[in-house]
Amino acid sequence: MKSRTFQLQTHNGNLVIPPEIQDYLRHCPDNIKISLTIESLEFDRDELDPTADDPDRNKEIKDSFQQSLLEIQQKRSAGRPTISEEDVYQRYGISVE
Repeated sequence: MKSRTFQLQTHNGNLVIPPEIQDYLRHCPDNIKISLTIESLEFDRDELDPTADDPDRNKEIKDSFQQSLLEIQQKRSAGRPTISEEDVYQRYGISVE
């Protein structure tokens, strides 16, 4: 028999085997090999959170610092640049060729 691939689902933690797969298995010899690969469709929030490994995570932030970050964010949201590219190059002595 040829190799076939089927997609299964679970319901309340139980594997659901649709009738077409059951029918296919009825026609298979007794010594078949069945492999199962489980892929989770959910992500761990820490995998997607860029601050998950931040040592300062969950530490208290000074109000003044938080306010300055909010101001920067508002400026960027409004489309106003905070500093030009040329000013950055000049300030840090970077020459672009």
